[in-house]
Amino acid sequence: MSIPGISTLASLLRMLKAEQKERADAAKSQIAGWIRVRQDDEFKRLIVEDTVITTRVEKRLLDVDTRLEGLEELIAGSVHPSTTPQTEPSAITAATDAGVTALIEEAVSYMRRNILEVATEKLLELRNSPHWPSMTPRQRFRIVANLGQCKTRIEEFGRALAYFEEALLHQPDDIEAQALVATAHFSAGDDKEAERRAREILEQHPDTPFAHLVLIRLDDTDTSTEDIWNGLPPSVKYDVNILATTAWRAHRLMEFDFALFLASEGIKDEANRLGFEVLQNVVAVNRIYVAHENHLVRSPEETSVLEAAISRFETLAEQIVAEPGRQHRGQFYFYYAGALRLLGKAQEASHVYKQAVRAWPAATDIGRQYAQLLRDLGEIDEAIEALQANSFHSSDPKSCVFLSFLLADRDTHEDREVAAELLSGVVQDGVEVDLRELSNAIKLLGLLRSKQGSVDGVIDKIRTLSRADLSQAHRDALIATCYGVAKNFEEADSHARLAVSQLLPTDDETAWIDAALACRGCKLHAEAVAAFSQIVTPQSPLNQIEWLLESAYHSDSVGAILNFCSKLREDGVFLEEAIDLEVYNREKYSDIDGALEVLDAYIALNNNDDFTKLVKLRKALIGAIHDRPEVAKLPIEELPTWEEATPEIGKMVVVLLRERGDSELALDYAYRLLQKNHDSADAHRAFLTACGEPGKEHSLPSFESAQPGAAVEYMDVSSGDIAAWILEDSSLVDRNRRELDLSHPTAQDLLGKSLGDEFLLRTSGTQRHHGRILRIISKYQYVYKDIMDNWQERFPDDPQVQRFSSVNADGDPDFSPIFQILDHRAAVTAQLHKVYKDNPLSVTSFAAMSGVDAFDATSHLAAQGDIDIRCCQGNELEYDQALLRTGLSSQLVLCESAIATLWQTQIWKSLNHTPTLIVNLGVMQQVRRKALDGTFLGKGFLSKVGEQYRYDEYDPELINARDTEFRDFYQWLASHSQAENGLALADLSPHKRKYLTEFFGFGAAQTIATAMKFNLVLWTDDLTIAEVSRIELNVERTWTEIVVQNLANLGQLSAAVLTENIARLNGCRYTHARLTPDAILASAQIANWDYSAWPFPSVVTWCGRPEVNRFGIAKVSAHALPLLYAAAPSVDAAHRMSKAMLEGVLTIGEGKYILRAIRKNLHRLFDCDTDAYSDCDGLIGYLLKSHL
Repeated sequence: MSIPGISTLASLLRMLKAEQKERADAAKSQIAGWIRVRQDDEFKRLIVEDTVITTRVEKRLLDVDTRLEGLEELIAGSVHPSTTPQTEPSAITAATDAGVTALIEEAVSYMRRNILEVATEKLLELRNSPHWPSMTPRQRFRIVANLGQCKTRIEEFGRALAYFEEALLHQPDDIEAQALVATAHFSAGDDKEAERRAREILEQHPDTPFAHLVLIRLDDTDTSTEDIWNGLPPSVKYDVNILATTAWRAHRLMEFDFALFLASEGIKDEANRLGFEVLQNVVAVNRIYVAHENHLVRSPEETSVLEAAISRFETLAEQIVAEPGRQHRGQFYFYYAGALRLLGKAQEASHVYKQAVRAWPAATDIGRQYAQLLRDLGEIDEAIEALQANSFHSSDPKSCVFLSFLLADRDTHEDREVAAELLSGVVQDGVEVDLRELSNAIKLLGLLRSKQGSVDGVIDKIRTLSRADLSQAHRDALIATCYGVAKNFEEADSHARLAVSQLLPTDDETAWIDAALACRGCKLHAEAVAAFSQIVTPQSPLNQIEWLLESAYHSDSVGAILNFCSKLREDGVFLEEAIDLEVYNREKYSDIDGALEVLDAYIALNNNDDFTKLVKLRKALIGAIHDRPEVAKLPIEELPTWEEATPEIGKMVVVLLRERGDSELALDYAYRLLQKNHDSADAHRAFLTACGEPGKEHSLPSFESAQPGAAVEYMDVSSGDIAAWILEDSSLVDRNRRELDLSHPTAQDLLGKSLGDEFLLRTSGTQRHHGRILRIISKYQYVYKDIMDNWQERFPDDPQVQRFSSVNADGDPDFSPIFQILDHRAAVTAQLHKVYKDNPLSVTSFAAMSGVDAFDATSHLAAQGDIDIRCCQGNELEYDQALLRTGLSSQLVLCESAIATLWQTQIWKSLNHTPTLIVNLGVMQQVRRKALDGTFLGKGFLSKVGEQYRYDEYDPELINARDTEFRDFYQWLASHSQAENGLALADLSPHKRKYLTEFFGFGAAQTIATAMKFNLVLWTDDLTIAEVSRIELNVERTWTEIVVQNLANLGQLSAAVLTENIARLNGCRYTHARLTPDAILASAQIANWDYSAWPFPSVVTWCGRPEVNRFGIAKVSAHALPLLYAAAPSVDAAHRMSKAMLEGVLTIGEGKYILRAIRKNLHRLFDCDTDAYSDCDGLIGYLLKSHL
């Protein structure tokens, strides 16, 4: 008697023998190097990183033989009724149909409780019963199918498939049986047969969940998981196994949002089943969060799903205790602990991990996870004990490496010796260890050997290891690391550079990481960024992301920072460090919109945590600083309170409040912050910031009598000592800060008293001591003076505030410290002038060296009278080309030197029509800040003129008029320009960016880069900037004189205004402004016909410049004479102006010849004006005679 379908099974056996063995061997070869094989008395198990890969590999490598064996038994008839050994009479002998069903249910009940040994025994007893032939097909199906399920649970997939194939023979039309066979083929690794059978099932029964499950698992196309799930029949979409499987696929394809949705749907099932479906579903949820482990911040949706999963675990935990299946309980606790750990509940996770280890001590993964958690908690001894007790096997390289790290953490001499011996056993030929573990072992061994004296032995091992997967670039990287820990930095640097230069795209990820780390260790951060960028993604481990960002920061690789941080956000990864770094750089490079976008993206997560509060504060502060009031509106209740804020954060709050105009609130906040953090320099700075700049008027409360919030200065009537008490109205009272609580007896006696009144100071026995009130001021004024007087004593290493005494030891006035400062300042200024004159420095470079902005530097140089502002070379070709390109330009990039020129010369007032001006946002912010704060600092200034020391007090009306005018200038600039961020500078190489910023300052460097990026003409009045921009970045330029000349050529500027503008440029000694006769006349008129008044002295200087063409000087000065005589209010005034101008001509070598030539042509110059002619002729004659 033969079993129906035996030929089919025989064919399957032949196929398996021929093909499956070959596939298994290929799989073994393919996974060599990344799979760990552990052998002991209980079982052989494959351990890999990914649980899905583990299962698939186990199917192919471990179960081929058992599958064949099961089929052979079936074909040979070893389990057929005709050959089944007869058993002793049992309960089955008299069993009815109902009795058989009851016995099957009994076996199934053991399966549900995971008591698989008993369930298998019961089912085999039924299977081998002599009553087997009389059982119904359904009963035979259930018996054999459940045997298959038992084999599946213990991962004997070959035997399971044999049982499922037989079950199908008993009920060939049963859809469940067909699905079981398809699933079994999938579990056994026969993907092609699994897919064929699944599709056959779905053709007839499209609502079969297990068939869909097989196809989802096998789908390796680019189709999104969401599309696959949406294409499923509605009746199966929410099946718990379908949800878990699609969540697994979504995770594998990094479709985390959709995976999260699927897991959420699965958790909604409240049935307290302990079946595989529930566990698998929770595993899927957990896997999503493992992938998101890099997220320092999770969305509320993610957190709620994870909390729901934990809640489910908690519910099932009461029932899982009764589970006899050790593996099942171990898995349950393992995933439960993982979920707790991901929510930051490390201590609770540690307790649950311990339960997992107890339930399933043979599972090395659980033991290592538990040990790793203990290590993270700093419990090194406990971690070592846990690993050695549960998961350590000397034959397992991974165990050896992990234990070595724990021993190295404990760092005793004995531990280092043991760890080095363990690692030496791993780092040798013949040991099967994956490349990552080998790399870790080598690096740790190098560190341990370096502490023992030499790494030469480790380096020799690296060079001689017979590993085909260890490339030469990787070897050099590991050698560099060993040299680095041994402090041989020269060799480390050399090998690190060599490693990076040899890396190939085909190299293992471990090689790239080790090469990048080697460069990072040698401070070759740019090279490290280049290597990290090849393999680090938003889904990489957190430490790799941090390494990349850290190296990018140190190498100033701004482009890499912004690009990678953008990818993190796009992928839903929000790390606090990345947010800080990206916002800092975007704000630094004036990308305010970009910075706000980053902060808004985080705020949109709706996380109610401390970091969110800081993000909102930072956003509001950016809005306040950059004139965006709608952004600066952050309710007071959402600001960090002074109780919870650190001094640094508190200072940010103070700045925000002041920027928003809440000065009183800022002062109160800063005062309380200082009370709470009186030892902090930042808290002191916050209070000084709240007080504002010295010399500015503040609205502080005034006191006619002693009241809460007042500081009362008094004299002890008995001793004559002078001191003060603050009548403190807050809860933070400290008498060491001279604060009195209002309930204190002294405070009670003080309240209400006025200047000159006495109060009870203290009582000594029967003697009463009184104090007399000398002054009553705001406590804020008192604290401000206290900070200024005591800063150096409290913070000797912080020179922000320096105090000088104006009284010597004898009590006499002594201002010598101030004079010394003025002497030093005068000497430094003279040296800066000399450096500027002797070298081709720019105004912006002078500003950077002087510690001032371009406006102050331009004003200072223009006021000296003997220092030129180098604007252009002065040749015809340069002038004509600039005029041509300016005429063709509809947009100009405005440099801060040109902005300073427009302000200093007041030319801006005449420019109603200009090309579109592009101004860097940072520069515009600088101008805005100056408009808000004023152009003058304080009420006056100290200076040294010659050998005299002077204090000049500003005229309040002059200050007000000047500040008002500058605010008008800012409004003009804002209305005639469009702001552009400075990201163009970030796109330049770090070397070129550093070069530009060091020489010209950050604002000028951003402006230059913007002109280059958009291929626009740069408007700069700085010759050095112009030349460097042209040579280094191929940027063409124009300057103010050319711009106003072009506007005149276009009819947008009158000739009179043009000449006045040229006169002003020359008056500020912009070289080489093209002085004309009309401009000389305009200079005289601006000077109100006073040859010593600005800007006429510059006319005199121009006429005597040796570099100016002699014919030009002769022509311009000659034609200026009749203009001066014609326009002057008197001949005498014309005479004085002409004399000054011609004396300038006489300072050059050919001056006398020029004057003689002019004199010969006076009759043509003056035509009929005989009086002017006569006076001028006499003047020239006098000058020639006096210069013989």
